[in-house]
Amino acid sequence: MDARLAILPLLGALALHAQPSPGKSTRTGVDRGEIQAVIGMARVAPPEFGADALITLVESGMIGDRRAQRDLLEEAFDMAGNAQEKIALKRGSGDSPITSALHGAFRNGVDQASLRSRASLALLRIDSAAARDMFQRIELPIQPNPNASGCEQQVVPDLTLYYVAMWEVARGIPERAHLEGFLRSHLARLRSTAQITPLARVFMQVPDLERMPALIDAFALRLPDLDRDPRVFSTYHEQSIEAIGQLVSSVAPGSRDRLIQESRAWAIRNIDQGLCAEPVRYAVSFDGNGRTPVAMTRPEEVFNREVARWSRTAGADILASDLVPHEPGPPAALRPNSSDYTEHFRTHLLLSRDDDTSLDLARWRGEMESYIARLTAWNLPSPAPVPDAAVLNPAGPNVAGPSAASFSAAPHPGTFNANDRLSFYLEKSDLLSQILFIEKHAPAAPGGRVMITAVGTRRQTGPRVEIPGRDRVMTALVDWFDGETARQVYTARRLVWFSPVRDLLGTYEDSDRTLSMAELYARSQNQVLGMYGRLAKLVATPQ
Repeated sequence: MDARLAILPLLGALALHAQPSPGKSTRTGVDRGEIQAVIGMARVAPPEFGADALITLVESGMIGDRRAQRDLLEEAFDMAGNAQEKIALKRGSGDSPITSALHGAFRNGVDQASLRSRASLALLRIDSAAARDMFQRIELPIQPNPNASGCEQQVVPDLTLYYVAMWEVARGIPERAHLEGFLRSHLARLRSTAQITPLARVFMQVPDLERMPALIDAFALRLPDLDRDPRVFSTYHEQSIEAIGQLVSSVAPGSRDRLIQESRAWAIRNIDQGLCAEPVRYAVSFDGNGRTPVAMTRPEEVFNREVARWSRTAGADILASDLVPHEPGPPAALRPNSSDYTEHFRTHLLLSRDDDTSLDLARWRGEMESYIARLTAWNLPSPAPVPDAAVLNPAGPNVAGPSAASFSAAPHPGTFNANDRLSFYLEKSDLLSQILFIEKHAPAAPGGRVMITAVGTRRQTGPRVEIPGRDRVMTALVDWFDGETARQVYTARRLVWFSPVRDLLGTYEDSDRTLSMAELYARSQNQVLGMYGRLAKLVATPQ
């Protein structure tokens, strides 16, 4: 983030080995000088962003030479080992601003395990044997939850991408014995309920699975010893039990009883510890006018329905007498959006109405200009000094950092702590970025046709009016991502900073919005913004 590190002079020899050979690029018209600039910037960027950029270059067909592709992917794999986040996480409970940001940001695959999985997937298209060797070197640093109840944390591991890569690697192993050996070698890494469903799905895609009873027995024996984590079990138990039930139906009869009995032991062990309280879920009617609460299904009911019915052994069901009754653990502490955010978002909702209750064009323009002025001027009060140890870590024990207990600590009157800086950054960047998407809800230009919607409201069709002050918002966004608050957030947890930055680039699609943001990023003196701007221009520009 330090501007002194931004866009260092590139040494030609530094990126020489990745220079595409003449005539071998998979995309025509690519600016090779820009490719070399991005590679050079990736090598001095924080490791997760550098690795992401190198992998994206290969994935996008920017590097034509196969040896250069392999070298860059190996380099990215090594970089990823120093990523700040070790495994991907997703929302387990609650919906605080930071939890929501993490939930979205981890989908970009810039944690250690996901980056290395992506590198092995990209290498698979070049050299399957080398990809298999690379995948075998991936670590899954899942740490057990030291908290007795474990319900305070809001996020849980999400290893979907790792197991997608495992299957892609596994399907290239032709000999059954070698395939079974490959899969069994990964059972030592099975330690969390979060891994049951994706691993079971890998097994169910294996041809002739019924001829691998030793594999299924080894998997079954791991289940009772998985780490106990109430938040993880509460989040994943339903899909995990359903996956085990599907696996039971796919294996040889001789393996079924053991799988059923060991999964029963796993379920009882976790249910006996107690489940975490969850908010009530609702089913909404088709007309949107009514909702009814959805009854929560107990884990033992799911087990009896999905797994126990396959057993030929009496007593395979989980019986109520087996369990010590427990009240659900405490819900995760929630940190709601600030009153400032709520006030601004009400204005946003007013401006984004596109039915017959929307504002007239003149008022919409005036309200939008006022909204942009107020939003860009919205600042966090001057802080009282707070130790860095107060930085929020909602991920709990899975990510190195301060305890999640700091999440619920109330600041002293008249001060704000590091949690407030993180939330404030996310709230303001969210509203600024949403302005750039509001054009699809802006009033239609005069003269368009009127359409009657399915619910009977009138809506004008045709081109939408231009957002007044759009350039001001785009410039404010880039300045905001490199501002003082952003630097503090970046130091505390880079992924939280990265989430809105990456979201504004979409999926590098060829669009005016993507290319406009990429151009602004590319001109930034911030090393990460500059790198992603130039990368997006390379990938999104039609060739």
